[in-house]
Amino acid sequence: MKTQLTLILLSLIVSTSAISGVNDCEQLLSRPNTQHTQLTNTQNSYLKLIEVSLNKKFISIEKLKSHLKKLKQGQYINPIQDSGLSKSKLAYMKRFESLSDKLDYKSPALIHELESILKFHSRLDGTKQIINDLSGEIFQPHIDVTIETHGQIGSSPIYFKTDDHLHRKNEYMAFGSDDGGLYIVHLDDPHNPVQVPTKGPIRSSPTYFHKLDGDEMIAVGSYDKNIYLIPLKDPLNPVYVPTKGTIRSSPIYFLTNDGREIVAVGSDDGHLYLIDLSRPDSPQKIKVGRKIGSSPIHFESIAGRDFIVFGAEDNFIYIVDIDNIDKPIRIETGDWVHSSPIHFVTQEGREYIAVGSEDHFLYVVSLDDPEHPIKIHCGQPVRSSPVHFVSRDGREMLAIGSFDNHLYIIDLADPHDPIKVEVGGPVWSSPVHFIAKNNVEYIVVGSHDGHYYFVDFDDPHNPNPVKIKIGQTAFSTPEHFISSDDREYIAVGSDDYNFYLIDLFAPSTNLNPMK
Repeated sequence: MKTQLTLILLSLIVSTSAISGVNDCEQLLSRPNTQHTQLTNTQNSYLKLIEVSLNKKFISIEKLKSHLKKLKQGQYINPIQDSGLSKSKLAYMKRFESLSDKLDYKSPALIHELESILKFHSRLDGTKQIINDLSGEIFQPHIDVTIETHGQIGSSPIYFKTDDHLHRKNEYMAFGSDDGGLYIVHLDDPHNPVQVPTKGPIRSSPTYFHKLDGDEMIAVGSYDKNIYLIPLKDPLNPVYVPTKGTIRSSPIYFLTNDGREIVAVGSDDGHLYLIDLSRPDSPQKIKVGRKIGSSPIHFESIAGRDFIVFGAEDNFIYIVDIDNIDKPIRIETGDWVHSSPIHFVTQEGREYIAVGSEDHFLYVVSLDDPEHPIKIHCGQPVRSSPVHFVSRDGREMLAIGSFDNHLYIIDLADPHDPIKVEVGGPVWSSPVHFIAKNNVEYIVVGSHDGHYYFVDFDDPHNPNPVKIKIGQTAFSTPEHFISSDDREYIAVGSDDYNFYLIDLFAPSTNLNPMK
């Protein structure tokens, strides 16, 4: 035990040192979501600045606590104080000032995210707390909650917090099932979910968001060809937007630069739908050559332009300027694009899109030179979606799964020599990356052998990786989160008709890995 604790302390020192050097585009290293779709672009930029300022020691934990307290009182003060400013610190202070006039700092969603950031960094800041946690628990993923549905679950779950303060917790999960139901699960009462019926299987993954008027919504697509806009205050009375094709694509919500609230999703009728929530019965449509199974992403580029990116079965990746939707940039691949793209900015300030194709390649596309993407060979078709992260030792990384039974871990400094982690079957699931409470850096991914693999980033070739069996084909993308009572989970759906909450830690006296 003494040796183990010494190693933990050394690991913690290395990790906090590396984290402090991460720049403003990589600040969400510790948490799975790099963008919060229920927030405005300004609020997301503000959260990024907060995390980077913490990592660079421009803001202390105590200063952030004071800042959060002021926000809850309806007051905004610059979180960086004006004493002893270096040039770099002064630049960050000015960036906060430039955001302040446009920042809705009274937003409950923004407060939730700040509380999450504070909670995580408080834990990193306290070596004693991490050791106390470890002395009572071990990393031992086990099923904590099972929720039965009446169909396979190919929809990937989401975790979210609402503004409902009537409950002890305001934490929820949402996912779809092939039985046609969207399940909304309250974590305080998980065995009594709200079921929103549709008339077809739901393979689309839901998205949760706050509208500008304060209403909380979930959007999801169905095989019945409809897009459902579900108000949480009255979930059994959704608004639906018809299309002419099955919907496998997952919707996103975003605000445009001119203030419009948009839900975007692809359909097998060959169109990407842009639904203005002020008039949902009149969506804009972007026509492509064939079906759209890829899920779109939205981002504001460094240059301030609004983009949507998605793939289609016509073998193209589409980069669409919201202000000029009739002239997308098209990047040709050699086969269908079912993988969903990601957007990231490197520590050097270079802006990229990454997405897989069934032509066996991962495409890494520079926004400065989209016609000449980096192509990384991944053995067999790629339907998994990539994840980008900066490792604790400061490397720019991508991870993605392939039909060739491997997880690929790619260092962008040498992208054509990836680490290949063998698993027991094809990988359709998309990986997630996080640093767990035991201070280990994990990549988690599902395989068609029915297991979710917890790959230790520092020991990827371990012949005995931690894994947990869930059904026959683990193709749902896991959702990682830490609940308000400080339990660390992943949530997944299964082809055995069940939804699982998997607790990552167990008391050290518990020798049974399954409850």
